Amino acid sequence: MVNNNNQIVPFPSEVNREELEGVVQVLANVTKLPAEVVKPHLDALLEQLMKSKQEQPFYKTATALEWITAFRE
Repeated sequence: MVNNNNQIVPFPSEVNREELEGVVQVLANVTKLPAEVVKPHLDALLEQLMKSKQEQPFYKTATALEWITAFRE
C-alpha cells in the first residue's frame, strides 16, 4: 500500500493478501468497475482506517498492564 507521499505503508503481518484480493473482486462486481480501478480506493480506505487506529490516544487504547507501566515510569 502506498500513502499520499508515495511512501510504502506496510500492511500488518496478519493481513491475508488473498482476502484483500477477494474484497477487491467483490467490490469490482458490486460497482461494475474493473479491479484495477477499485484497488486504489480500497488501499486508500485501508490506509485511512489503519492511520486512525494508530492515532488513538493512549487512554483509549491502553491495556491495564500498559497503564500500570506508564504510571510506574
